[in-house]
Amino acid sequence: MSKEKKLSKEVKSLRLQLKQSQAEVTLLRQKLDALARRMFGKRSEQLNPDQLVMLLGGLEEEAEATPEEEDSSKKPDSKRKRSRNGRQAIRTPENLEVVEERIIPDCVQSEPEEWQQIGQEENRRLDYQPGKFFWRNTVRLKYVRRDQRDLPPVIAPAPLELSLGGKASPGLLAYLLVSRFCDHLPYHRQQQLFARQNEVWISRQQMVEWTAQGVKQLDRIVNVMRESLRQRAYLQVDETPVRYQDR
Repeated sequence: MSKEKKLSKEVKSLRLQLKQSQAEVTLLRQKLDALARRMFGKRSEQLNPDQLVMLLGGLEEEAEATPEEEDSSKKPDSKRKRSRNGRQAIRTPENLEVVEERIIPDCVQSEPEEWQQIGQEENRRLDYQPGKFFWRNTVRLKYVRRDQRDLPPVIAPAPLELSLGGKASPGLLAYLLVSRFCDHLPYHRQQQLFARQNEVWISRQQMVEWTAQGVKQLDRIVNVMRESLRQRAYLQVDETPVRYQDR
């Protein structure tokens, strides 16, 4: 055997050992992550012992897979793009329904023949009705007068947005609030329901931020109600006692 063939064989052997070592390191890291979640994770993220055994057993089977299979299994994870603020972006089906709402200025509606459309501004937000997701696309058309093009263009004012420019519509915010605080449905379960029933993926961090925006708006209503009560001459409160235990 020539020296070149011997070196080539040694290189192949070392590469194979390197791949096996990398797979073992990945397996150990996944086991440590699973153990850390079991011991120190939040209640919503903790695993019971049976789930931990199943997870570790599955990881051992994955470690025996070929490198080609490992690469193919990682491809779906690469689709989870992250936005600039570090959150995972919202993922929706490509054929998700789009409900478009066109807003035309009043002056254009009164004299449409005197105006020419030169552009538009769009704002797309994710909306939800019971059992159904869709995009609510608000289009504000921009016009200029045909006979006075030197005047600035006109455009209808933007509608009020509870989400302060975010991608959630008031309908989706209301559903998140009712599901979380009335139905006591944790965010991770809402996330699983959206993904399974509607093929829409929203991170829990995003849900928390949207909920905080909705609570902030509701807090303003509570403050107005409180001030209205304080301005009255008297307040009547029902203080009827309720027995929880008969003794």
